[in-house]
Amino acid sequence: MKQREIFFLFLGFTLGSLVGFIAGIAPSLSKENNAHFHGQESGMPRMKAPESPVEILEKELKKNPDSYEILLKLAKEYHQRENFRDAAIYYEKALKISNQDAIVLCDYGMVLEELGQWNDAIAQWEKAKELSPSAWQPLYCLIRAKAVKKNAVEDVRKEYESLKQKEPKNIEIPLGLGVVYAQAENFPEALFYFQESLGIEPENLQTLSYMARCYEKNKQPKEAAKFYEKLLEQLPKGHRTEMLRKKIEDLKKE
Repeated sequence: MKQREIFFLFLGFTLGSLVGFIAGIAPSLSKENNAHFHGQESGMPRMKAPESPVEILEKELKKNPDSYEILLKLAKEYHQRENFRDAAIYYEKALKISNQDAIVLCDYGMVLEELGQWNDAIAQWEKAKELSPSAWQPLYCLIRAKAVKKNAVEDVRKEYESLKQKEPKNIEIPLGLGVVYAQAENFPEALFYFQESLGIEPENLQTLSYMARCYEKNKQPKEAAKFYEKLLEQLPKGHRTEMLRKKIEDLKKE
């Protein structure tokens, strides 16, 4: 008998014995023990769950309802939790108090983007650009919006080149644009930006993974295998290595 069959036979026997044992002792369980199990025994206070960061901030906000700092912390907390509706509510409240921070306007625009409110998102990024013309974040958001809306590739590249001069070592810019084009299945354009990312950080795992998948989906198995191998070199031993080796073998056969 195979080891797998023996294991499941033993598991079935063990579970059957356990069920029989529980059935035998169940009638003897007293109400007192049941109450103790549910934490109802006298003198035994129930453990109170620790407050979450949101609960703590909500309490602080009740004391200081017009606090820009607390409103902004709540907005960011909900943003990180991907609760975009509540994040938008608190960003709006914070911006009614002060709307002079370009980064906050960019973050609010990103939340609006997640909610599908593209025109409102772009309006926030335009405001951020007016406030801080030299900052890279508003320009990046606006360029990425053009890529998402499938504006002319040449225009996006031209604006990317101008932004690249300001932030030559910022991998987030080409990587973000590459992801946009990959999601739109424009793999040649995605690969252009991922190559730019590797020019900044040659061993970036996220970029290597995206490049491998783009080449694979673009029906370029040899190139895909090459980048999966590069990814394999950077991963810790045992981390998806067997799966990747098998994929590399299959791609090399194509």
